[in-house]
Amino acid sequence: MGFSKLIVYNPKRLKTKFGKEEDGTIEASLANFGHTPYGHSIIGNVFYNVNESSGCEEFTELEVTGEKDPDNIPSPIILVERGGCSFVKKVRNVEHAGGALAVIIDDKEGEMMDHIIMVDDGTGAGINIPSMLISKRDGKILKNQLAICSESEDIDCISLLATFELPHPDNRVEYELWYSSSNDQAIDFLVDFQEHHSEFKKDVLFTPRFVVWGCPECDQELKGLHCFGDGKYCAYHPENPLNNGQEILYEDLREKCLHNKLQKQNKEGLWWDYMYYVHANCRQDINRDCSKRGIESLDINFEEIEECVNDSFFGSDHTIAKNSMLQREKEDWKNNGPHFFPAIIINNVTYRGFLTPDNIFQAICEGFKKHPKECKSIMDANSHAGNGISLRTMVFIVAAILACNLILLLLYRRYYKKEMQSEVKMAAHSAVSQYFAIKNSEREMEAPGI
Repeated sequence: MGFSKLIVYNPKRLKTKFGKEEDGTIEASLANFGHTPYGHSIIGNVFYNVNESSGCEEFTELEVTGEKDPDNIPSPIILVERGGCSFVKKVRNVEHAGGALAVIIDDKEGEMMDHIIMVDDGTGAGINIPSMLISKRDGKILKNQLAICSESEDIDCISLLATFELPHPDNRVEYELWYSSSNDQAIDFLVDFQEHHSEFKKDVLFTPRFVVWGCPECDQELKGLHCFGDGKYCAYHPENPLNNGQEILYEDLREKCLHNKLQKQNKEGLWWDYMYYVHANCRQDINRDCSKRGIESLDINFEEIEECVNDSFFGSDHTIAKNSMLQREKEDWKNNGPHFFPAIIINNVTYRGFLTPDNIFQAICEGFKKHPKECKSIMDANSHAGNGISLRTMVFIVAAILACNLILLLLYRRYYKKEMQSEVKMAAHSAVSQYFAIKNSEREMEAPGI
């Protein structure tokens, strides 16, 4: 959940039905897909249609407007029920219906929202709104209140406030990426985010973290291919399970050793260059040879990195020996990890939303106590995008358009008047010329001898 909250904004009497202190706080779990506007809030009226409660089809009966929202902010919040289709499909339909936030009601009693994560089913790219999951009990209270309001013809009677915050204790942001070197999405993100990371210079501290699994019950043949420490640390490639898991673990350790070395030397940028190299040249097969070429391309002694990897094992037989670095990663993942990957943790809070460079850049900016100059441009852009055009700005724009039209009208009238005068003069001159021509002709006809 992090620092995201869902709170009853209106009516006041409804607040007492939510939260341990009856302060209106609704326990909610934020999805790990879509766009989460960290540093911003959403206030909106709640909309729900019992005939389209699943949200699995495009809404046809639900009328969504923002006319009656608090502070006249058009940010409709749409309630849907869990079940029948994926979370992603529901949220996408809510967005298409004009919703600014999707609130999904759980379909089981007594579940802890902190223990449920709404995950991307692989089709979540392009969703630009956040979504939250609330308990069946809390959803029932909201639906009952909406039914009462409907009977009294006060349909838009519930307003909720959703906040999306990150802790910002100081002017340095610490963030880490939990991933596996075999995960294409994570490697793609690292390559695409390299430029953004470099913009922060020394204002951020990045740490790569690696996800490993234990499989002590697995047979010896499998352990010999995919595990170290007699099944304590295992890995596999999701797209090619037959790929050697030990190679993946070795690469995890090399990336960890390389980062630690370069960070101490204040040369962390070279680690990002290495990730770009293996992404471009090794892709799904980051083996020792490819890694060696990548490390040596940075003028770094590959033997030093291998020595760091070997020193992390408590024994020469890696298939049965414990490993200090992998053990630490495994324990941290179990105790404090996000329980899904790839995942970003910013200032000890798990980022929820679609993993894109722009989204993470914005989220990191919100982790600073005072926004550095690198963040100002994107923060200003997001501010304008989120708040729309103010009334004052709109009045100014309309006045400017009217002034331009008036000036154009005056110029046109002046031009038209000038043209008319010119045409009148030409017509008069023509008429006078014709008159004199006729008169001259008459005189010639009256002259003797004709």
